[in-house]
Amino acid sequence: GCLDSIYDMLTATRHEDEREVCERYNLFSSQEEWQGKIMFLETCEEKPTPVLVREMLMTIEKTGAFDVINGIIIGKPQDEMYYNEYKEIYKEMFSKYSMPILYNVNFGHATPRIALLYGAKARVNAKTQVIEFV
Repeated sequence: GCLDSIYDMLTATRHEDEREVCERYNLFSSQEEWQGKIMFLETCEEKPTPVLVREMLMTIEKTGAFDVINGIIIGKPQDEMYYNEYKEIYKEMFSKYSMPILYNVNFGHATPRIALLYGAKARVNAKTQVIEFV
């Protein structure tokens, strides 16, 4: 299924035991668990190719998560590698969804960075560029 695709992609590009770790700790949420949430995405220090980023997003899309989330915050690419290529992929992938998307936010692995709180209630104001945890 969809999670098998995610696990296969991770184990092919990163660590042999990734599937076991993900299954043991239930790291991929169901569509129901994404309802009303804000998704954080980032490409990390490994600087995946734009082709791989597109494949990963298409795999996440199959879970139905993009249909039920309230928005996406996308982290700044490490060393701004593939900045424009990633941006075009995100615009293409998310154009069919009606949700706000913030791109190039300083969180995750790229520096400078901040920590975003998982599970906290948040308000995002794109016009004022403020992310507020309440």
